Amino acid sequence: MQIVNLGLVIRNVIVGTAAGPAPVPVDLNQGLMNIAQLLIVIFGVIGIFLLLKNRDRIITRLTYARKN
Repeated sequence: MQIVNLGLVIRNVIVGTAAGPAPVPVDLNQGLMNIAQLLIVIFGVIGIFLLLKNRDRIITRLTYARKN
């Protein structure tokens, strides 16, 4: 009984729902979509940070390519 409850808790944490029994495929798809959105947001923030960090180098490279 305890193991089943723990599994439900883990699945609910992954899915992000507080309700227990629900159709599993929909739940798992929703959880994967949430994880994918989270990864997209994280990589977007990292990409923007790197762009801001290397902004001068990128601009100089672009202008150098334009001169030639």
